[in-house]
This record gives sequence, structure tokens and C-alpha cells, in this order.
Amino acid sequence: MIPKIDVKIDYRMLAAAGVILAGYFYLAKKALDKAGDTGKEVAVAVGDALNITKDTNLAARATAAIGEAFTGEKGWTIGGAIYDATHEDESAEARHLGGPSGAEGGW
Repeated sequence: MIPKIDVKIDYRMLAAAGVILAGYFYLAKKALDKAGDTGKEVAVAVGDALNITKDTNLAARATAAIGEAFTGEKGWTIGGAIYDATHEDESAEARHLGGPSGAEGGW
């Protein structure tokens, strides 16, 4: 059985968390300013690699690389593979016309 933990959050706790977060952001900004353009470029690159809304994040790039290695299809994506699997008739027509999942060169 999991013991019940009673946590009371009061204004002092919230104020302390706010001060800690403000200090963190201040120090992070100060470090980026000191690092110059190179540091900012690194921070942007790390942010892009971790951004789950971009197709350039680490998980998407790793999945695409593994898919390309297994299928031999350049530009393979998990979304494209799912679409091809669920729309077989359209995929066959696209291959016949030389579309994206068809002959090299595509559209």
C-alpha cells in the first residue's frame, strides 16, 4: 500500500520557486550572452534537437535513418510508411506515375 503524503503549498513555497526560476533564467541568459554567437547557435541547435514539434528532432532523425537503412529508400519517414500502408491503392498509383514513393526523381 502506498502511504498518503500530505503536502501543503503556501505562498512562501511559491515565492521561493519563483525566485529560483528567475535566478535560473537570469544565469542562463548571462551565460548565453557571455558565450556570444557560438553559444547561442549551440543553444538553438540543442533546442531544435529536443523540440518534439519539428521533424528535425533527434527521435525523428534517428527513426528516418533506421528506416532508410532497412528499406534502402532515401527520404523514408515513419509518417510516409504509415500512409503507404494505409493507402495502398494510392501508393501503387503514385509509384506508377513516378510520385514520391515511386521512381527516383519523383515529383
